[in-house]
Amino acid sequence: MHMNMGFIGLGVMGQPMAINLVRAETSLVVWNRSPERCEPLRAAGARVAASPAEVFGQARIVILMLADDSAIDSTLGRGMPEFGANVARHVIVHMGTTAADYSRGLEADIRAAGGRYVEAPVSGSRKPAETAQLVAMLAGESSAIREVRPLLQPMCRETIVCGAVPSALLMKLSVNLFLISMVTGLLAAMHFA
Repeated sequence: MHMNMGFIGLGVMGQPMAINLVRAETSLVVWNRSPERCEPLRAAGARVAASPAEVFGQARIVILMLADDSAIDSTLGRGMPEFGANVARHVIVHMGTTAADYSRGLEADIRAAGGRYVEAPVSGSRKPAETAQLVAMLAGESSAIREVRPLLQPMCRETIVCGAVPSALLMKLSVNLFLISMVTGLLAAMHFA
């Protein structure tokens, strides 16, 4: 797979996800706010950008694995003049977990600026990220999902199409709610036992 892609956000989950893309021979350009997090990617063969704008300048499809909505807005330049230049004619793939309403608004802004948007939160932690065993839930325009879905294979053992934005995040949050209630019940049972 020799596609030029961007990856922004090399934290606990993002770094192993991006490394799996490079191992699958994806031509990857990366950026992270803390530059030292880029070094394992550079060693693996990725190009390291000096800024998010440089990532957008080199890659049409850009994956975001960022901590929260303020990190996403800052990285994209949302609300600033550079936002349009960053997202127009790009496919932005949001793989983190944010509020569903935030994602809905982000999609509207990206589409208004001439870009496309795929919501793709993942289920799994660092270990599944390292072993490419994540499950991604996808939402967005079907043409954008069709383009992005095969590109996620080096990171995910399964991808599930959920429909329109924000249905993927609603599915992810539903799964989290179920898991939290199970763990809470288990802890209460252990306490009583």
